[in-house]
Amino acid sequence: MSRRTDVAVLAYAASHNPCCAGCDHWRYINSVAGECLRTAPVAGPDRIGLLGIVWSSAQPGPGHIMTPRGHVCSEFRDEVMP
Repeated sequence: MSRRTDVAVLAYAASHNPCCAGCDHWRYINSVAGECLRTAPVAGPDRIGLLGIVWSSAQPGPGHIMTPRGHVCSEFRDEVMP
């Protein structure tokens, strides 16, 4: 990812925590969406449901669910690593 995306995600997380963008389980794909590494891998079409996408001609492969950066769930964790 570009440095510009890094800055955008970190700035969003700083002003909207708790949210996915600030969670240790979340890996961004772009500045507005990413994947939750806390979830078990699912089939490609199931990955994009939380983004509000019901169908796409460009189906992602299997992997972790994708969430918008502002989403927050009960698995949120933000800890400083030693």
